[in-house]
Amino acid sequence: MNLQNDPSLSNKEMNFRVMLETEVNGKLKVLRENQERINQSHTAYYDQEKNQQDVNQYYQNIHFQTLNGKELFKSLHNLLETTHREQFSYKNSGHHLETWVDLHADGKYKSLYSGKQADPAIVIQSELETKVVLNEVPGEDGDILNIEHVVPQSWFRKKEPMRGDMHHLFYCEKGCNSFRGNKQYHDFPDFKPEAFTASKVVEECGMSELEEFEPEYGKGMIARATLYFLMRYPDKILPEFKNKINIPLLLQWHADFPPNSEYEKHRNQAIFELQGNRNPFIDFAESASKVDFSFINVHH
Repeated sequence: MNLQNDPSLSNKEMNFRVMLETEVNGKLKVLRENQERINQSHTAYYDQEKNQQDVNQYYQNIHFQTLNGKELFKSLHNLLETTHREQFSYKNSGHHLETWVDLHADGKYKSLYSGKQADPAIVIQSELETKVVLNEVPGEDGDILNIEHVVPQSWFRKKEPMRGDMHHLFYCEKGCNSFRGNKQYHDFPDFKPEAFTASKVVEECGMSELEEFEPEYGKGMIARATLYFLMRYPDKILPEFKNKINIPLLLQWHADFPPNSEYEKHRNQAIFELQGNRNPFIDFAESASKVDFSFINVHH
């Protein structure tokens, strides 16, 4: 895509677009290389044997069977914090997510809340068009409209390293991203997606009412990402938002939709190789019910 061929552009505007195109073309190049790697070898996407070796080594000093709930929380928190060696900026995390971490085995994206498939190259190119319209400066850490923070940025004042922690960032079509906003997750007893046509249900993203949102898709992944965030950052959510976290609901979604997908395991391994830490609720699903979250002071 070439956005430069416009004789009405000033030199400043031309330079701006050149910088944007260079940034996007670099991202597309990495994307194509990673998609080719997947096509040539499935183990490049997810190597089960290597994953298990890394899991064994990573948790070698965590005694899941003998620690009580509070001790297990503390031990895992310390592990996640001390091994989070590479703390990427939000912009750099977005690059890794879009070009590798959030790819499915077919090289495509799947939206977190709707499950709709998308072509990564088209998504990345559409970002270029959006940045041109918004006149966003290349290199700045502006919001990436197609990336969802499972724990909303406003809940921690957009601060790093939370903002760029890939364990709670997912591809999500911008319509669903906006539809959720910073609403808390909820389970509406009467929500049957196929039966709703009202405006409070949008594009199969889920259902929203007042300050609550139930996604159509991705509940297990959402739960595990949020539980990870609480364990990694137990004191970073602002007090006025802590009551928006429903731990029993998250544990129920985690149990109902266990981490069996290759995609979620690929993500966890890819983020581990980049950041240095892992999501224990993906590696040891049963540990979620053993951890004591009570001292975080949220809904139980």
